[in-house]
Amino acid sequence: MVFEKGGENVGNYYQYKAIRFSQRGCDMTKNIFKKWGTYMEPGNRDVFTKSEKGDQMRFQRVLFIIPNLKWFYGYPNYPHLGVGYIIELLEEHGIKCCVVDMTLGIKLSCLRRKIREFNPDLIGVTLYSYRCRYAYQLISQIKRITNQPVVIGGPHVSLMKGKALEESGADFAITHEGEHPLLEVCLGKHFEEIDNLIYRDEESIKENPSRPFIKNVDDLPFPKYFPFELEKYGERSIAIISSRGCPYQCIYCPVKTTMGRGLRLRSPESIISELKYWYSRGYRHFDFNDDVFNVNKRRVYEICDLIEKENFTAIFLSCGQGMRMDKVDRPLLERMKEVGFYRIGFGVESFNNRILQSIKKGITTEQIDEGVRIACELGYDVTLFFMLGFPGETWTDIQNSLNFSLKYPVTMNSFYNIIPYPGTDLFNFLQENKLLLVNPDAYLNRDMTRSRKILFQNDSMSMVERRKALELGERFTRRCSSKHMGRRLGRLGIFGKFLAWLLCTKLMWHLRIELDGYGPTYRLRLLVMKLLGLRKR
Repeated sequence: MVFEKGGENVGNYYQYKAIRFSQRGCDMTKNIFKKWGTYMEPGNRDVFTKSEKGDQMRFQRVLFIIPNLKWFYGYPNYPHLGVGYIIELLEEHGIKCCVVDMTLGIKLSCLRRKIREFNPDLIGVTLYSYRCRYAYQLISQIKRITNQPVVIGGPHVSLMKGKALEESGADFAITHEGEHPLLEVCLGKHFEEIDNLIYRDEESIKENPSRPFIKNVDDLPFPKYFPFELEKYGERSIAIISSRGCPYQCIYCPVKTTMGRGLRLRSPESIISELKYWYSRGYRHFDFNDDVFNVNKRRVYEICDLIEKENFTAIFLSCGQGMRMDKVDRPLLERMKEVGFYRIGFGVESFNNRILQSIKKGITTEQIDEGVRIACELGYDVTLFFMLGFPGETWTDIQNSLNFSLKYPVTMNSFYNIIPYPGTDLFNFLQENKLLLVNPDAYLNRDMTRSRKILFQNDSMSMVERRKALELGERFTRRCSSKHMGRRLGRLGIFGKFLAWLLCTKLMWHLRIELDGYGPTYRLRLLVMKLLGLRKR
């Protein structure tokens, strides 16, 4: 049994869907295949072969949907980078794209209207592990709105692969880097020939081999975000990714599973080209979202030299995702400061050499101390990231991390519960030794980084101590923020100190997190912080 669309033979999975619906007593075949063609007698069973009439496109209109993750990430400051890159490549090949970013507060009724107006022949949904069940429900609702196929991608799909496709109810999935696989799907290439693709074949799920990661990332056009509603995002800023992958071996990090262990760098000229594009359109704030921006120090110097050469004025640059502590020194930070970098983040994880070695972080407490000290002396807004409860970590180790977090005048310190992501060395160790206390399907769907729920056994600390450590982590985060606000509001005297204390009380802290999910309240908070001098921009 084959279905044909304008000369294209439509293959196994769609045949299976028609049979399944007919077995339920529902004559849905006409509706399901109104975009795909009419029923044909048995013949060639190739999946989506090209039309003899020359129509090579399988999908010409793609709608991308970004599910709402506001309770985890807050209101978005800028568009989704990954989706932006995919759209840019598709549109270069004549494929019309549209985006519904539900993190902007867009409701299902608006999504329904957008589907009706844009009339896509393919719908793409981005999946994160957090709230993946919500995304699955969203896909189910999409299926009630339209009969068009749904493709999923994103970090969760790269981690869970075929299981994500099975549980989501989508039609096919793409793992790892999605630009070229999705383009090949749209252009009509046979499913079995597309690496990184997972698809349904009758009642089974087929997982194609993974393709090598893109070596020359300069070949990809940087996103222009034409289908996005740029004016609706929290800040007038643009996220930039100047590299992909990570060469390090941290046991807890899923980046090597999703983006590969090898580091692939964009050239300084490519980065400057992107900066110039957005600068000419009035943008002055740029956030580098690299996992290891400074791993190649020479390239950082070259980027700084080109920024200086372009004579950008009033430009604000940040590396909030994290800088390698073993690649930081005073000359580098001074040079970055000269050309507009004002905010950096450091992944400390633990201020104990034994733990740093056990998690394969590749840095020492001496390097951490020196890097943070230099950054604070140079006037950077510094954010420190810690994780509490590693295997073998003791209460004394926790105290060392907590105390160090307040040693220097940093802007923020963040303490997180440890999440064992599938595919990481930490997850494999815990699973092999039967130390997991919570099923991954349960904790991956929730924001466990801020939770006090213990996910795995740690013989070096009791459950009570570990919960107390997570509670203290939040308290130290609020204390750090209070100190930072107090320094910025010092000109207001006693009132400034009181305001800094008030804003960082437990009630106000959680209220802020709650309200940050809404655009108007988030923008109001940003405005107040700028007026009070709590933000440099």
